[in-house]
Amino acid sequence: MESFEEETQKIKRNYKKRKQTEKKEKEKEKKKTKKKTEIEPEIEIETEIQSQTTSSNKFRKKQKQRIEDLEKSAKEVQSKNIKLRTKLYVAEAERDMLATQLSTFQKFVSISLNSRDQEQQKIPNQSDK
Repeated sequence: MESFEEETQKIKRNYKKRKQTEKKEKEKEKKKTKKKTEIEPEIEIETEIQSQTTSSNKFRKKQKQRIEDLEKSAKEVQSKNIKLRTKLYVAEAERDMLATQLSTFQKFVSISLNSRDQEQQKIPNQSDK
């Protein structure tokens, strides 16, 4: 068995090795990020341009669809308007026809009542005789 001191030293060495490898990995990572940052502005610009292009295309599509929907809606409203106007004209014509019939009927009734009154005046009352 190893002594306590040997074991402690072994742990310390392992610890140092681990720290050294971690340090090396960090340095490698720094180098990688450094390279990335050198190239990154160009990539960022390209990515931004692509993003803007995609957004613009998406906006245009949405706008075109919205316009098409509005045009369709406008046609439907116009069609409904024509149907309602047609119903209105039919109803007005029917009202005018009924008004004419009513006027004719009122004249007929008036004439009938007048002629009855005149006949009653011509016929002497039987009570007068």
